[in-house]
Formats: sequence, C-alpha cells, structure tokens
Amino acid sequence: MFKQLLIFVGVLLLSGCSQPSQWTLFYYPGVAAAPSVIEAKAKAIGGYYQTLEQCQSKGAGMLRISGQNLGVFVCALECEQTDSTVSCKQLNSSVI
Repeated sequence: MFKQLLIFVGVLLLSGCSQPSQWTLFYYPGVAAAPSVIEAKAKAIGGYYQTLEQCQSKGAGMLRISGQNLGVFVCALECEQTDSTVSCKQLNSSVI
C-alpha cells in the first residue's frame, strides 16, 4: 500500500513538470501591421492555446468573422509581462 502511494505521488510530481508550451493570441482588427512592441493590453489578447496551429486557427477565424478587410493577429510563445509591454520567446504574425 505504501509503495503504491509513493508511485502515485511520484507520477503527480513528474506530470507537473511537463506542462505544454503556451501560445497567446494577440488580435488587432483594422490595422495593416502588427505593432513593433506588444503592449500589455487585455483587449488585444484573444486567448491562450497549447499549440501554434490552434492559435493560428483561432486568429484566422477572428479575422474572417470580423467583416473587416484589414487586420492582424500574432501568436506568441511563452509570454511574460514586463511593466507595460510583453516579452515572448517567439512571434508568428499573420496579416490580411
């Protein structure tokens, strides 16, 4: 019984160390280019996703349903807020 409990606790601890990467969707309708600096504005954040493909799919859908002929979305990997800006390990932007 004690051995089974130790194995269970070990599995729980190890599973906490394997959290998937997190992609953040920043959505900017009505603009022609992504901003050079991503500001920490909650209204620009369109969601959080486990994969780049999920993020890109949601961003493309948001642009499609916006009804505007202009817009940008940025999928950014593992972002952290620093004062009024956001720093990310990787940026992938798409423009229509």
